Amino acid sequence: RQNLVEEFLAFLAEELVVGHADLHNSSKGDRTILDLGVGRVQSGPRSRFFPERKDGILHGLEAKRRGALFFQRLFWLVLKGTISKMRIPLWLKIGWTLWLGVWMPYYWMQYGPQNFLYFCDIANLLIGLALWLESPLLFSWQATSVLLFQTLYTIDLVGRLTAGKHLIGGTEYMFSTAIPLFVRLLGLFHVVTPPVLLWGIWRLGYDRRGWIFASVTAWIVLPICFLWRPGFNVNWVRGPFYKEQHIVPPVIYLAAYMLALPLLVYLPTHRVLAFWDRSRDRK
Repeated sequence: RQNLVEEFLAFLAEELVVGHADLHNSSKGDRTILDLGVGRVQSGPRSRFFPERKDGILHGLEAKRRGALFFQRLFWLVLKGTISKMRIPLWLKIGWTLWLGVWMPYYWMQYGPQNFLYFCDIANLLIGLALWLESPLLFSWQATSVLLFQTLYTIDLVGRLTAGKHLIGGTEYMFSTAIPLFVRLLGLFHVVTPPVLLWGIWRLGYDRRGWIFASVTAWIVLPICFLWRPGFNVNWVRGPFYKEQHIVPPVIYLAAYMLALPLLVYLPTHRVLAFWDRSRDRK
């Protein structure tokens, strides 16, 4: 940090002092006039940084060029210092951001806006934010929310690919020819999410507030899914495996679901991650 500041101050001094020091030089038959009224400098041949210009427009362009170079170097100085302090590599941040730029429009066109209420899709977006902010809370929040489901998703997908049958269910759409192949390949982010979340927690640490944030998120998102476009059964809010249940009234099912999710999924996941984090610290 000290070297960065010193380099910046040295450059600033050069721009503001050295770069304009020759404005006051004069010699026989030569003089420098700073015309503040028109914002133009007329300089004799001895001017180091502002050679003689009779055309004020050219001088204006030169001033803009020097200003652009100044801020360009300032930007790279700041970026250099920022990159050196990053705990998550820049290539991963940029790569995930570019991936989101491709994934979002295709998913929107294929499935519609309600699809982004799925917890896995919310996690996909928040992981991008977590990477840039290097936030343990965001990583922990999404890990407690989707880690179990994404792992089961991966097991079911691998089971279908290797054994020819779904061991759990939920990935049948990945083999539907009604969905374009490219869109189905984009769905492989479910497989990538668990290792990225675990790596982020290993790198930054586990925030024990994560399961609380996940619970509050579920209590907000699930009623929205229940009321908005209910036919899509987003997050299985009307029945598991995309099939509406008819055993109990829908509102009772929703209330039980909102209670069971934090207690049976988020809290156990939280305890496992907290134990892992403590074990890693002891080592």
